[in-house]
Amino acid sequence: MLDVLQLFPSETDAAVVDAFVTRRLIPLLKESPGLQALRVSEGTIMSRGAPAPYSRVVGASFDGLAEWMQVVDALNAGLATASPVERESLERNAPLVLFYDVAEA
Repeated sequence: MLDVLQLFPSETDAAVVDAFVTRRLIPLLKESPGLQALRVSEGTIMSRGAPAPYSRVVGASFDGLAEWMQVVDALNAGLATASPVERESLERNAPLVLFYDVAEA
């Protein structure tokens, strides 16, 4: 199984991030083959000793890397067809994306 974390930096425009997550990312992920689980943070992200560097987290689990790469391809295709203003905004507000194999502990 493959887990994916998308961490949206706290200095990004919250309205842009919320619109992207709710209108594009979540619907795309929900329709993705091989999706096992989908989680979205609620409220303020917490961290120990200082404000968190991230404002929103989206986590997903897939059967494997091939299924996640289909999502990446779909996101890239959407970016390619976006208007120049929308593309610049999405690139400026892009998340840090981590993906890794997982096993039951």
